[in-house]
Amino acid sequence: MRQLIKKFATIGAVTALFAASALPSFAAQPAVQGCFGSDISGAARYGQTEPADFQFDPGAGWGGFISWAASGPGADGSFGVGGEVNAHQAGLVPDTVIPNTCNP
Repeated sequence: MRQLIKKFATIGAVTALFAASALPSFAAQPAVQGCFGSDISGAARYGQTEPADFQFDPGAGWGGFISWAASGPGADGSFGVGGEVNAHQAGLVPDTVIPNTCNP
């Protein structure tokens, strides 16, 4: 009896995997290649001096901003700069904060 149950479980698992592989996949539109670097290069080079949610000087000010972003929750709720990059590429960061060419 145990062997029969084991065979049915194996057949069921294989059938489920096969059926799942036949279903269509859905994914978001990928971000434009190199868009984030293009978007932030001006901020790193010239700083953020216009009134915004944050302001920093070029050079070392950019490093301080990255340090601040790495230690707090980002726009998508996760901690670190990676969360900020993902939020920017997903269009969650307003263009008034950092212009976004990732989702034209």
